[in-house]
Amino acid sequence: MILESIYIWITTSNSPSLTTPSNPPQATNLGGRDAVFLKISSDFVTLEYLSYWGGSDDETDQLASDV
Repeated sequence: MILESIYIWITTSNSPSLTTPSNPPQATNLGGRDAVFLKISSDFVTLEYLSYWGGSDDETDQLASDV
């Protein structure tokens, strides 16, 4: 099995704005505790996608993924 991409989900409450490789739905943390979704190439060299998810409160309690 060869991996084509690696998906990562983290949470953050006070990170600086991360550099996004494209035009994401949410480019910055909007306050509280937001999730950050990343897609990285299988060789860990290229950040293919990054987006925050959340609003002004903590929105990371009930997240799930189906990748």
